[in-house]
Amino acid sequence: TYNGMGACFNGLGIPDSSLNNYRRALVLFEALGDTTKAIDVESNIAIVYKNIGLYEKSLEVAFRQLARLNQKKPTRALASCYN
Repeated sequence: TYNGMGACFNGLGIPDSSLNNYRRALVLFEALGDTTKAIDVESNIAIVYKNIGLYEKSLEVAFRQLARLNQKKPTRALASCYN
């Protein structure tokens, strides 16, 4: 999956490819209406931005993720926002 490929590229230290794959995964999960997986992908995107020093962008994505989570029942994904 694109999410898995994003994780692999992130682990290899290739953030551009990681972000490209995470964005593709996000588009697909949103099109399928799977907000839980879309939220997980947004968390991964925020982590990549943080790792490459784009802290403002990371926070922007994390706050968008948090807003989505506040509309759902609390889950493990909510805890990841505060990590």
